[in-house]
Amino acid sequence: MAHRSTIGEPVLDEAAGRWSAQLVVDDSDTVFFDHSVDHVPGMLMLHGIAELVERASTASVGRSVAGFFDLTFTRFVEKDDPAQVAIVPAEAPRTWQVRMTQFDQVVCAGTVGAVVVGGQDDPTGPNHSMRDGAAATALAEAVLVHRRRPENIVVTPLRTAPTGYAVDYQPSEVVRTKRFEYVHCPLDVVEAARQFMILLSHTACGFKLGTHLILNRLTVSTPQPFPRAAAVCLRSAQPRVNRGQLDFTMYAHCGDAPVATITWDIKAVTPAVYARLRGVSHA
Repeated sequence: MAHRSTIGEPVLDEAAGRWSAQLVVDDSDTVFFDHSVDHVPGMLMLHGIAELVERASTASVGRSVAGFFDLTFTRFVEKDDPAQVAIVPAEAPRTWQVRMTQFDQVVCAGTVGAVVVGGQDDPTGPNHSMRDGAAATALAEAVLVHRRRPENIVVTPLRTAPTGYAVDYQPSEVVRTKRFEYVHCPLDVVEAARQFMILLSHTACGFKLGTHLILNRLTVSTPQPFPRAAAVCLRSAQPRVNRGQLDFTMYAHCGDAPVATITWDIKAVTPAVYARLRGVSHA
């Protein structure tokens, strides 16, 4: 998603096998900061973690993309003080234990796994359905995906499907991660899934516009990269809602082949409750 690096220069502690870097927060970046927010967006945090994992994995096994995530988010990250990302090797191959900290407190932790890109740089790639220069498709309404800039919208309007709901992923050259030329960066598809999740919250789940969706946990499974030319559809069953707690499991497909699974654990709160959480007044 980012045109520029989302972390500072990584530092390797060779004795511990620990890599660390500072998260770069640039609120002039209109992709991450599409509109005014009072904290660091979760997608920026994810990209910082992924970039560090990719740098560390590439150093040991070759060019890699972060494709597996299991992360728990415990605090908001403030914009006015540096947050630090640190990773150490986990037991599974190409898997890293992750901690992001700010003010010496853990704000996000879990595991992230890397997938070797290798020969996936071939644009002809696996035999998935391709876009073939298809004409532009109508995009979702900006307010329903919490976006203001049209170039940052990457999903089509919500439609019903046999098993629930679906949208198509419409890659944007403004939004697309530039670290990978021929394959989809998994986090670009996660951004599409995030917009899909917001669409569902305001339609299938009935939450009013202005509701704040707070991320508690995110899991992503992308077993292998897939060609950027491939047409991607996102599908979801009816989300589970229990007292403002939302659970969404989404599947990204190229044709009939599932290529990624994304699960969200979200807390929906009113603007007044959000203001109390953030310690600010609410008009």
